[in-house]
Amino acid sequence: MPKRFGVTLVELVVVIVVIGVLLAILSVSLLRSRESSRAVMCKNNLRQIGLATINFSAAQKRLPYSREGSPQYIGLARLLPLMEHAAVLDKLNSTAPNQKSEFPAPAILRCPDDSGHDPYPWVNYIPCGGRTYQANNADTVGYYQLQAEKDVLDGLSNTVFYSERMTIGYDWPPEQEVPKRNSTLVTEFFLSESEFDSNCLHNFKSRDPSFFGPSPLAIVMGQYPFGTKYTPNGPSCLARHSGLYAPGLALEEIESMTVSSMHDGSCQTALGDGSIRAISEDISPVVWQSLGTAAGNEVGVLQ
Repeated sequence: MPKRFGVTLVELVVVIVVIGVLLAILSVSLLRSRESSRAVMCKNNLRQIGLATINFSAAQKRLPYSREGSPQYIGLARLLPLMEHAAVLDKLNSTAPNQKSEFPAPAILRCPDDSGHDPYPWVNYIPCGGRTYQANNADTVGYYQLQAEKDVLDGLSNTVFYSERMTIGYDWPPEQEVPKRNSTLVTEFFLSESEFDSNCLHNFKSRDPSFFGPSPLAIVMGQYPFGTKYTPNGPSCLARHSGLYAPGLALEEIESMTVSSMHDGSCQTALGDGSIRAISEDISPVVWQSLGTAAGNEVGVLQ
């Protein structure tokens, strides 16, 4: 009887299992590689913004968010020519005033990890306002409120200029992304900042949709600032309406928008000297807050 060559059923199953395991390992590696690539692109975008800010300051003797001279735009729009996007600024200038808020954002102002619809008017990179996003006190104010580099008394390498925040999108985001894309609303009356923070953290952790509302919009012609009161991917706490707090409390020193991203537990951040750091959501709150202020007489040390 001639000898037959072939494989048994057991051998075939083993081969299929091995191939499946190899494909699973390969798919995970590809996914991580893509995530890493998108993080690098985001970092490069912020690097370009940081370098453009340095060049703008050197040429104009003022910072991009300076209101001196009543500029047509403040912030990132003023930096476009320094990032080889002069044509984009020209197109923005020629856009009808009632359509400027819908002007499509160039790729350099958008994090590739944050999916969105095209044409997409919202940008991901926003300036630091200080400890809170509307800080006004001398020791809590940040880059967004400053006129010139000389006002950064804590040092450029110790002061955050820009970071990223996920946009709200046209549609209500998936449940797991709601806290990162939207504001956490404090709906209860509060007598102090600590009571406000306690209520906000409770609502943030609840994931109850009724406690979340839309965030301000950052567009090409103007961006809202963020604060460093809460660490990255933490809550962005806002009072639902002005009658919720005791007389004498300054909301601008209490409410705060917070940076957020789809990166793995961190947000890309540009310091005043142009360096880019990935700030972990586990950073010390004291260090993060000190990095947000420009003249707080404290120095946040990044490891």
